[in-house]
Amino acid sequence: SRITFSCQEGYQLNGEEQITCRLDGTWSHPVMPVCVTRSCGDPPNIDNGFAVVRGTGVDDTISYSCHTRQCPSVESRTCLSNGRWSEEDPACDPVVCAVPEAPEHGSCTVGGFVSGSTIRFECKPGFTLVGSATVTCLTDKSWSDRPSNPACDPVVCAVPEAPEDGSWTVDGFVPGSTIRFECKLGFTLVGSATVTCLTDKSWSDRTPSCQQITCPPLRDPEHGTVHYHSTAHYTCNRGYQLFGPGQRTCTDQGTWSDRGPQYRRVWCPEPQAPLQGFVMGTGRQHGDRVRYACSTGYRLIGADDSTCQADGTWSTVSPQC
Repeated sequence: SRITFSCQEGYQLNGEEQITCRLDGTWSHPVMPVCVTRSCGDPPNIDNGFAVVRGTGVDDTISYSCHTRQCPSVESRTCLSNGRWSEEDPACDPVVCAVPEAPEHGSCTVGGFVSGSTIRFECKPGFTLVGSATVTCLTDKSWSDRPSNPACDPVVCAVPEAPEDGSWTVDGFVPGSTIRFECKLGFTLVGSATVTCLTDKSWSDRTPSCQQITCPPLRDPEHGTVHYHSTAHYTCNRGYQLFGPGQRTCTDQGTWSDRGPQYRRVWCPEPQAPLQGFVMGTGRQHGDRVRYACSTGYRLIGADDSTCQADGTWSTVSPQC
């Protein structure tokens, strides 16, 4: 004989549906089947939404929600006694954000316009981004970090100070612009004569300075002295005469104008020998001394010697015999 098993509605058989009594008095399947609650299984996933599962057995229900505020086409489903979910699979319309405009002087890389997609903004060289570099499409169809689009503002370098004792010629303060520096007369530029504004808002080099031009020091000449700053003034020691420029100027090239002067001892004129007399001594320069004498039979009237003075004259007049 045979036994056939079946379950009430809402249950399903777990085990053999039919067993047979064998000749030895035993059943073909010693383990009896049982009836368990019928299950509809896990509900399918839906795009742009999610399910809230409270159970998968008969008469259990699940509810659906969309990622956006919209309602799904089917809000709930029930597990039927045939092991299927009621209603058709629900659907949620995809979230689509509006297409944003690329900033002027910039561009954007689009990853999509549905929820979770991103757009990345960047600027052309010479411009800097003001605002968020990346925005994300949200479930409410808006973009993150809004309401305004990012902008590309021109890069502007800071205004440097003009060097003391110098000036500049400005081409501009945006990338690629240059500033040219120069110094006043008598000063030399230390550093770059030209700097360029870079895209990172810095200048290509530091601001130069103007250093006063100086000439090499002058030594006191032999038999004279020199006093100088930007102009050198030469003077002679007593008894010496200047030959050459008495003044020299420090030029823009850092050299002294002209050549240094020479100093020579002062010369006195040839002394006049008295009538019936003569002069003894050959020196005629400052400090030299001559003597006068008369021929035999004559007597000297006046000084018998004379010295060459610093002003080029003899200290005494020629005597008489």
